[in-house]
Amino acid sequence: MEIAQTQPGDLYRLPLQVAIGAAGAVKVTSVLLTVRNTIIKIPSDKQPQSVTLDPETQVLMDARLVKR
Repeated sequence: MEIAQTQPGDLYRLPLQVAIGAAGAVKVTSVLLTVRNTIIKIPSDKQPQSVTLDPETQVLMDARLVKR
């Protein structure tokens, strides 16, 4: 997964939670964003059924997930 900060000006250094749902269970991982483009790899035994950025809505952002 790649996360890009596209706002003009300085980048934000912040933790971002990512929830991965697979096989009836949800795993929440916190990732620290420190650069403008961040690539995250979250190991999973099965194909994820869902991916949710910031599941508790703590960050003001416009996010879009694109499956590749």
